[in-house]
Amino acid sequence: MADKKPSESKKSFAESLLKNKDAQVTDSGEDDPQKGFTKEWQPAAQAFSLRLWFKDGHHCEALPWTLYSGDDWHGGAAGKPERLTLTFGTRVVMVEGYNLKRLVDQIDQGHLKSIREHDSKEVALIRAEKPSDPAEIKAAIVRVEVEPPFEEFAKAMKEGER
Repeated sequence: MADKKPSESKKSFAESLLKNKDAQVTDSGEDDPQKGFTKEWQPAAQAFSLRLWFKDGHHCEALPWTLYSGDDWHGGAAGKPERLTLTFGTRVVMVEGYNLKRLVDQIDQGHLKSIREHDSKEVALIRAEKPSDPAEIKAAIVRVEVEPPFEEFAKAMKEGER
């Protein structure tokens, strides 16, 4: 008796669920390092924290959305970078780049999960893209700064405990 491959119509229910699960994971944006940000892919879920990935590849920080108190976005004029400032308690995150309105939209929906800095080559590639669908526009993150730096913040917290 030769093994026969099941036809498309006879595939198991479990196989169809796995196929749908793979499609959802791909839609999450996690596998697209050029995107500049990731979002919570479940429509009803909200991101727990904002993870900041720095371009050196050896440093990241997370800030809890429970401490978020507001943001300020300034669009760049004629090829100038935009600026987005976020406040988390006593810490401030400053993001500089292009197409940052995409981040503001994700914040408004409670879905922004991470921001990743790009090197200059990645920024140039992203800016050169001209997607036909506005939903496919990527944010090009030139710089991310956090004030006070984590080390200073942690030191101040530790001294406050004494």
